Amino acid sequence: MSNNKEFLGLVKGKKNSEIYEVLEDDMYKNLSRGRLGRLKVEDAKKLFVIPVTLNLFAQKNPLILKLIENLNLSIDSSVD
Repeated sequence: MSNNKEFLGLVKGKKNSEIYEVLEDDMYKNLSRGRLGRLKVEDAKKLFVIPVTLNLFAQKNPLILKLIENLNLSIDSSVD
């Protein structure tokens, strides 16, 4: 998350457990791979789940996004 943009949230891929940052204009950034893509809201609902705890942590600690990117982290499927 860069200093000048608003934090819109994180989602987790249902199939790959990778973490994606929600960006403006229906864009999503895979934090592990650095890839950007645009999805319709209907498709995003099918592909992603919202990890509530991770979102709360990232909102309070913005540097967590850099940590995820730098370490290529994913999230365990048992975490909300």
